[in-house]
Amino acid sequence: MLVGAVALSLTLASGAQAQATVPDSLRAVYRDTLLEMRDAVTSVRGQVGRFRRDLQLVGARTVVGRAERLHGACEGLRTRLTESQGMFRPSHVPVAARDAARTMVQQTSELHSALRIHCTEGLAPTGAGARADSLKAWGPYHTSQLERQLLAYGNASAALAKAMGFRLEPRRP
Repeated sequence: MLVGAVALSLTLASGAQAQATVPDSLRAVYRDTLLEMRDAVTSVRGQVGRFRRDLQLVGARTVVGRAERLHGACEGLRTRLTESQGMFRPSHVPVAARDAARTMVQQTSELHSALRIHCTEGLAPTGAGARADSLKAWGPYHTSQLERQLLAYGNASAALAKAMGFRLEPRRP
């Protein structure tokens, strides 16, 4: 039990030390960027939910319209991912947060690819043939793959925030 208490105190001390080595101004920049990214991810998640709602029951125009809105949200997130890509490089963050930053860089890259494959291309609202039928058939697969990657990105983002010494609190309206 004493060993567990010592290990816990060392873990808490290392967390406090990691917080102390990150200047408040840098922490604020990372927090603001991660919150902006979280908002963009939330937008995509919302559009995924709207796209999937009653998918097999709605008409062709509705399906294509939902796909267009989801496509726009995905493109917006891809742009934000590209803009923030270099910010979370392990060499740009404090030493205590480098492992989390490596995971964040990996998840950012994987999310960027998933958005391209499963949203921009896979759910493109234009195409040959009966596009709505194709969207209805393939939509559940593409959106489930997209949701899986959005979750992994969200977990990496929360882990980086924790390593940097802050939490990503929900925004209040």
